[in-house]
Amino acid sequence: MSTFFVQKEGQRWGPFTTEELEGKVGEGVFTPDDLFWEEGMENWQPLSAVFKTTSQEQFEEQQEFGAAPVFEIEETNILFDSPEARLTSKVLHLAGEDIPVHSLAKASVQTENIHRTKPIVGSVVLGVVIICVAFIEVHRPHLTAWLIWGAILVGLFLWWLRVFSAAIRPAATMLIVDLRNGDERLLRMEPLEARELAVAIDQAVIAAVDF
Repeated sequence: MSTFFVQKEGQRWGPFTTEELEGKVGEGVFTPDDLFWEEGMENWQPLSAVFKTTSQEQFEEQQEFGAAPVFEIEETNILFDSPEARLTSKVLHLAGEDIPVHSLAKASVQTENIHRTKPIVGSVVLGVVIICVAFIEVHRPHLTAWLIWGAILVGLFLWWLRVFSAAIRPAATMLIVDLRNGDERLLRMEPLEARELAVAIDQAVIAAVDF
C-alpha cells in the first residue's frame, strides 16, 4: 500500500494512505499547492500533480459540493523487468514474493566455480572404452552373451553422456539478495541479467536510504 507525506507551510505531515490523503484534501486540510512525496520519488511535487482535476477552480468546485478529489497516482518507475524478477522503485517482485525496497540491504551475484578437468578426462577415457567394447572382436557364442554385451555398451554410453554433460554444462549464476532482517533470497538467473538486477537493487536501496 502506498504511503504519502505532505509538506504544508514548512511542516511535514504523514504518513497517509491514499484514502486518508483524499479525505484530508476533501476536508480542505491540504490544497493542490501543498507538496507531497511517496517512496520512490526523487523530489516533492504539488498535490495537483495527482488530481484528475488540475485547475484551482475545479478543485474549489469539488470542495464546494463536498466531493473529495479523485487521485490519479502515476505508475511507479520500473527499474528492471524480466520473466524471473521485476524491480520498481518501491517493490522487488522475486520468485512470486513481493519485497519492499526499504526491506532490502544489498544484492550480489555469485557464479558457480566448476572444475572441468576430471569430467573432460573422464569423458575421453569412457569414449575410448566404448569404442573398444563396440568394435573389438569378442566371441559371443549365444544370445545371452549378446544381451550382456549390449547392456554393457548401453550402460557405458549412458555413463559417458552424464560425464560429458558435466564437462560442458554452463556455470550456474545466482542472484543473492540480503534483507535487513538477516534473511536472504536466492534466484538462479542468466549472468548478464543477474548483474543488471543486482546493480538496480543497490541503486534503489541507496535512493531509499538517502530519503
